[in-house]
Amino acid sequence: MATPESNKPDAVKKARDQRDQRLGCGFLLVLVVGGFLIWGWSNDWWPNTPEQNAQFEKIEQERQVTDRCEDVVRDQLKSPASAKFSDVQIAGNSKEGWAASGYVDAQNSYGAMLRDVWTCTADLSADGKTITAKFGALTPQ
Repeated sequence: MATPESNKPDAVKKARDQRDQRLGCGFLLVLVVGGFLIWGWSNDWWPNTPEQNAQFEKIEQERQVTDRCEDVVRDQLKSPASAKFSDVQIAGNSKEGWAASGYVDAQNSYGAMLRDVWTCTADLSADGKTITAKFGALTPQ
């Protein structure tokens, strides 16, 4: 007759086998998800054609123009930390330069939030790597 002590090695072995199966399934799941992420990244998120590459570059340059212009506008404000930018419009290109404009809501000297229209111009440096921005105007709305 089998005693509870004699079944103990079988129970331990069965528990280990179940644990190993769970670890194996988890590892397989990580591999499958990782593979899909890498496949998606390489096919959809990275420019593959010259046209896609040019579009990606244009979007990146416009983001940099926006960042630089917002920085020079902040320098003109009484409370730069309170600035909230909206409706940013950018026109131009890397060869001729860009003109940007938009709204900024920021506190004045008395703490009241005011809306101004701002303008800025930006140019690409001769080395083609740096975008510099020049403040244009800040007009009350």
